[in-house]
Amino acid sequence: MIAAHEFECGFLPAAVCEWYQVPNVVIPRTDEWSLENEHGTLWHEFSGDDHPVTLDQVLDNFAAVAQEIAPPHVRVISDQQGVVSWFIEVDESEDPPVWVGTDWEDTTGWEQAAERFSDFVFGWMVGSYLESHTPLSETWHGWNDDEFDDSPIKPRFVKVHINGLWLRTPDEPFTAPIIDLLTEQFGEPERIPRSGDVTTCTYRPEGGTIRVTADDPAHPDPLSAWWVHADTPECLAEFARLLLPWGTLKDTLRADTDPARDVLHRSHTSASN
Repeated sequence: MIAAHEFECGFLPAAVCEWYQVPNVVIPRTDEWSLENEHGTLWHEFSGDDHPVTLDQVLDNFAAVAQEIAPPHVRVISDQQGVVSWFIEVDESEDPPVWVGTDWEDTTGWEQAAERFSDFVFGWMVGSYLESHTPLSETWHGWNDDEFDDSPIKPRFVKVHINGLWLRTPDEPFTAPIIDLLTEQFGEPERIPRSGDVTTCTYRPEGGTIRVTADDPAHPDPLSAWWVHADTPECLAEFARLLLPWGTLKDTLRADTDPARDVLHRSHTSASN
């Protein structure tokens, strides 16, 4: 569907394209939509029972913007009651901003939810992931003969990152020698080639994971995205001490939770002494 849209209508922001290529992220087609079918789709599972727009509608709305028959905003998700919605601003960037509002036509009361779509998605998913009610299909029991069914549900989804002990950066300038260092320290990584001469290297040292997704070093200005997770604060601090001296990671590596912020703060303090 995405490839056909790009062939017929042209531009689709890279960040948007990557999100909707995630398997089962939303219902593909409007004629397949139902409350029942929403359960099991990734974005709905990690929400407050909100309603992501089906992929075909998202693509149709991008096409309408490209044809200049619609305003430059594409709705991607609405809250449970259908009162509040989030919209991508189509500004021809690869990672466009996201706005939130209650009036689909009057944008004067809208507020910016995120400067980049990728930050919006990550913030949404992290916030929902850390909630006890997600994924919805493992906490929502439903109704049985008009009575609420509160029978136990056996969890199937294990939240391996629920401790909040992770650090990340989405756009670190890439220096190839860091891969040599990590390989020397932790052995050969799992390598996954991706489109656009991009490779993901995953290291699994004792007590955690270090994942680097990077452009080919021959790229004029190679970038990398980092994900560092640990089982304990001590392990995360050890990984941080290893990585912070490299490139600009001391400036770009970020924490999203209080436990990780504490580790990162102590690591910065230790490095400056």
